[in-house]
Amino acid sequence: MKGIKRIIDAMLTLEPGAMSQEPVWLPDIRELAGLPHDLFNETMLELTSIGVIFMDKHAHPGAVTEEERSEFLVDASGDVFVVAVFRKGAARKIEALSLANRSSAIETRGGTRPGSGRKAGKKIIPDKFRRVHLSGVRLPKWLIVWLKHRGRAGSLIEQALIERYKLTPPA
Repeated sequence: MKGIKRIIDAMLTLEPGAMSQEPVWLPDIRELAGLPHDLFNETMLELTSIGVIFMDKHAHPGAVTEEERSEFLVDASGDVFVVAVFRKGAARKIEALSLANRSSAIETRGGTRPGSGRKAGKKIIPDKFRRVHLSGVRLPKWLIVWLKHRGRAGSLIEQALIERYKLTPPA
């Protein structure tokens, strides 16, 4: 159980949009979760078997070096997995496992139940100002920790880029 919680927490920390099917790089999950190699592999395969996540295979496993193989997850059949993605409905399964102590990070959006969707009177943000997730951006761990400690990481990065490159945001 502890391994499952550490992996889920690592995925949500590394990719805030993970519950919206944003892929998370397995070597990053492995590093942040800090589990022994075999326990990490077993736990990831367990999460796959109970339908919480699915893992994507490497397109060319023969091109993977031995060093890279140790960072990824290789199953008994020799498949090399590189990313993990939460399945739709994973939040409910995680809650059922009593692992969701980070309930603020696990959000559901919209739906047909009463009270779902946009709050009445909430201002609609034009697309040019809407914040979006940028997947595939990798930053050093120390920088991520610093940004999370400071809070409002997106605003800090935005302001730094505006100042550094003399950008003018849209009006």
